[in-house]
Amino acid sequence: MKVGLISIGYGNFECGIAGERMEETDAFITQHGYEVTSFHKVLTDKSEIKNAVSKLENEHADCLILQCGTFCGGEEILALAAKIQRLPVVLWGFPEPEAGKYEKIAVNSMTAFLMASGIFQKMGVRFEIMFGCLPNVSSLLLNHLKALNVCLILKQSKFMTIGGRAPGFYFSSADELKFQKTFGTQICRSSVEDLVKRCKSWDSQKTLEAAEKIVNRYGSCRLDRQQIDKAARIYLSLKEIKKETGTGAFAVRCWPEMQDFYDFAPCAVLGMLGDEGIICSCEGDIPGLMTMYIGHLLSGSSVFFADLVNYNENGNLKFWHCGCAPVSLAEDPEKTQISIQPTLAREVGAASSFGLKHGDVTVCQLKETDRGYLFWRAAGTSEEKDRMVSGNQMDVRMKGSWENILNSLVCHGIGQHFTLVYGDIKEELNILLRWLSVDCVNV
Repeated sequence: MKVGLISIGYGNFECGIAGERMEETDAFITQHGYEVTSFHKVLTDKSEIKNAVSKLENEHADCLILQCGTFCGGEEILALAAKIQRLPVVLWGFPEPEAGKYEKIAVNSMTAFLMASGIFQKMGVRFEIMFGCLPNVSSLLLNHLKALNVCLILKQSKFMTIGGRAPGFYFSSADELKFQKTFGTQICRSSVEDLVKRCKSWDSQKTLEAAEKIVNRYGSCRLDRQQIDKAARIYLSLKEIKKETGTGAFAVRCWPEMQDFYDFAPCAVLGMLGDEGIICSCEGDIPGLMTMYIGHLLSGSSVFFADLVNYNENGNLKFWHCGCAPVSLAEDPEKTQISIQPTLAREVGAASSFGLKHGDVTVCQLKETDRGYLFWRAAGTSEEKDRMVSGNQMDVRMKGSWENILNSLVCHGIGQHFTLVYGDIKEELNILLRWLSVDCVNV
């Protein structure tokens, strides 16, 4: 992401302070891996501001960090607002230097900050705000940058649904035009038949290498050679489709056609691809795939896609799925297993079986509504499991009563699928959802 950085001011105030704050910001943003276009001076007149914005446009900046370094007149702010309609803006104000250091109001940044926010609202500029000095606002600045970077990635991403949603899974569908308008993400389509046809085309040597890689990811394997061979072919085929089409993530209809045409279930393969950054939802769930994708981008790690199946006597909610969890999330890597899929009528591979590690988690799910999209989020901690079951499970002690959680889910009609993300991503998630104009329910 290319970040534009501008500081505006007025010559009768202490522009030197504003310049130091701008250079400190430039160094901080660069240190965290973003490309910065900065002007290394405080801009104080309309012509300088217009030239600076033109330069940002020519260099294809993706966002603008606008610092109200000192007071700045409304005409200058309006000139800026008229030129930045395309760019998302983080409007940044600063407090006065410590009391007693100057005999006058030294920067008067807050006045400019409030003036700019009012003008931007009238002019339809999309902006978020922050107020304070580094390092006090370091985490907030990083959250803004992370959210804006995810917005950019979503606009450049393509999802592929293979076979559509599973039968009866109505919440797994998405209006393709509404989806692209909201997230900028294109949905393309393929079929289970095409995937199976591709699977059958691989030569034995490449299949053997991929099979060995799959087996080595688990502590033990309870599949025969034929099932491992099919897992390898699914793995190779989805990676090849990604390379050929530029697809960033897959929503796979994993039943019933996959069993009818190929006598196989791809659960464990989807989890393995997730550990390689190729996010895959099962049962053809597109809103679920976007939830997983956002969770992965914000956390930088693999995520768990699951059903909510129980409230147990310990007061915890049990999230479970039939074997699609990435191995990196296992509580004990030595006790991971790849085996028969536990819920299908016929005995086919391949599903993973293990409990997930302990730690703080964010539980979330995206839902399509008549007006747009709704994002549901709650927080909890993964704890010791109350029983051993096949597939993948996580027992979560929620922050809040299970009755409130259940009532909220039913009230908002969220459905049965959830994404569990390790860590607390609430702040950057809320910023991201505001940029996307997606309503959020924080429970």
